Formats: sequence, C-alpha cells, structure tokens
Amino acid sequence: MELVGDPRGFTVNFFRTLADAENNENALPEIGYENEFNGQVVYVRVFENALCFAIAEVTLIVEPMAYAGDITLVACNRSDNPDFEAIVDLVDFEAQLLELYPGADISFYDTRDDALLELNPLIDQVQFTAFDTELAVYYRIEYNNDCAFIGRILPDIRPVPEAQDISLEICPDEDEVILDPGDYAAYLWENGETTRTIVVSEPGPYVVDVFNGVGCNTTITINVVAIPVPSEINVVVVDFQDSNTITVEITEEGPWQYQLDGGLLQSANVFTNVLAGPRRVAVYAEDCLIYEEDIFVGGAPNYFTPNGDGFHDSWHIFNALEFPGANIKIYDRYGKILRNLRHDQAGWDGTYRGNPMPSSDYWYMIELPDGRNARGHFSLIRR
Repeated sequence: MELVGDPRGFTVNFFRTLADAENNENALPEIGYENEFNGQVVYVRVFENALCFAIAEVTLIVEPMAYAGDITLVACNRSDNPDFEAIVDLVDFEAQLLELYPGADISFYDTRDDALLELNPLIDQVQFTAFDTELAVYYRIEYNNDCAFIGRILPDIRPVPEAQDISLEICPDEDEVILDPGDYAAYLWENGETTRTIVVSEPGPYVVDVFNGVGCNTTITINVVAIPVPSEINVVVVDFQDSNTITVEITEEGPWQYQLDGGLLQSANVFTNVLAGPRRVAVYAEDCLIYEEDIFVGGAPNYFTPNGDGFHDSWHIFNALEFPGANIKIYDRYGKILRNLRHDQAGWDGTYRGNPMPSSDYWYMIELPDGRNARGHFSLIRR
C-alpha cells in the first residue's frame, strides 16, 4: 500500500496499539506479521525525525493467497555425481510452467513460507541430496507484480540420456535405411522431424537430439556409410579334381567375407574339397550381400555298375549338360580309347563294339571349351 508519495527520507513502522505508535515502542515485524482477525486495525507511524512524524490507522483486510496444489514436472539431473545428489536447472521448471501460465513472472523457493513472503528466492538451480526426505520446490506466480498464487512442484528428476554415436551401413542393394537412435522420451532430428525413426537414402551424418524430459537431452550422430563395391569379382573353379576348389578373386582390399551354398561366412577367399554339382558363391561386406553367382563344379563318379537295375548303369560326368562343348574320352588300362562322349550324349554303358567290358579300372580325359583339361579314373563293377 502507498502511505507517502515519495518514500525517500521517511521511516515507516507499524504498531499494534496507538500508544505503542505514539511512544515508538514494540514495532511489528516488517515481514511475516500474522493479523489477529480480518479487519484488524493497526497503527502506522511515518516520520522523518524524532520530532516530525504522523500516525494513522490502517485496517488489515486480508484475502488468502490461492494455493494451486501439487504439480509434477520433469527435470534433468545436471550433477556430475548423480548417485549422490541431484542438481536441477530452474529453467527446466520455468519452461513447463510458462506453457500453463503464459506471460507470468515465476519465482522459486525452498519452502511454502518463503514463497508466501517472497523470501530467499532460489537462483538458477536447486540441489537435492540423498538425505533429503522430500523433493519439492515451491513456485510463485505473479502478473504485473500482483500475486496470483503459489504451488508446489514434485520433481520427476531424470538422468541425462546416455548415448553414443552410431555407425550404420547402407548396402548397395538398399534404396533406403531406417535410422533408430534408441528408446527415449522424445526426439528432434536436424530436419525438424520428431519421430523416433526416420528413413534416409543417402550416406552421411544425421544428427538427432534425444530427450528424457524437458531440457534433459543429448545429441547423437548417426553416420550412414555406403558399403564399397569391388570393381571386378572373378570366381575361379578348379574342378574334376580329387579336391575341387573355388577361388573368389577381388583386387581391392576391403571387409570382404565369403560364403558357399549359404554356409558360414569366412575371411579366406578359397573354398577347398568342394563337391561336384551346382554351387552358389556369395561375397559380403559387413552384413551386406554385394555379389552372388551360381556355378557348377564338375566331377565324375568313382564307379558305375552296368547291370540293368536302374542304378548307376552308365558313366558320365556330373551335370554334363552344364558343360556344353566338353569332350570326354574313356580309356582302358592300356590307353585304348573305348568311347568318346559329348556333353549331350548318354553315358558309357560299359561296352566296346557291343561287347561288355570286364570289371576293372578305367581312365578318362576331359577337354573343356575354356581350355581346361582334367584326368581321372573310375571303376566298372559287374555284380
């Protein structure tokens, strides 16, 4: 209330009785006086010096301050020792309260009495220790210096998100990749997206702020790396051998891994003891399939039994039709040619000029169109 036009040079005291005011005794406390009843009259003494003063009656009409009750607000623990204490920036609370009370003047206090009397306002931060039995902060809302109400904040204190940068590969056959920084309360990507995941199609760094609450955030960078692709890959097959091999030739060094027939990945580029037949060779970089090829590994049976039972009645190389232009010669033990076979002919039935050949070992030589030659032997078994 305004008692004098210009308070400079004046002293103002309040007294319970007129006699106290006249004698300038038993002045009431400047802050924290509780009136005895609504409409109580007290006396004010305004003076410039001991001889120049005035006394007036003041009627105390008190309206109780509104109490907004409790509100739970999220805050971030800024302490370097979060296991032992919590330090909260008051701006975390202020930002959330301003959403409820736009344009308000907001102050914070340790106790309800301090909030009522505007004493000892908290500045910048509030600290809680492991020994505090109650975690609470009181706030005071005012508009244009007129008190509106007070309330209590029950802090929901959360840790700063623990996060690490992420590297993610985009495979050559992928048009896009999903970026997922992990499970947090909220997200803000550098392009303005606020979803947990985004879809990208280009390599590069992508930055996202992840939040455990208002003001409780950290930044994660997800580096999307394009997996390299070799300029040339050659699959070399050495077949029709006792131990067939497949070699994958790549001139560039890289994180290459090799796979045969969907088996385990290996770092060695050579496969040994490969069985004859259709095979699939694959090359991976990290977890990306970068090359795949179906091939046929040549081979020949070790024996045949031309007895007409429908099993192993003739001899031919495996998968003969997969080797067009191949020429196969069959010899006896003395080097005599018994049969010339093409890839598209029926196998040798164990006869020579219509006569059955005896059980024995026989030899073969295979000439392939690519210039490769292979030799071996097999058994004719009559039962």
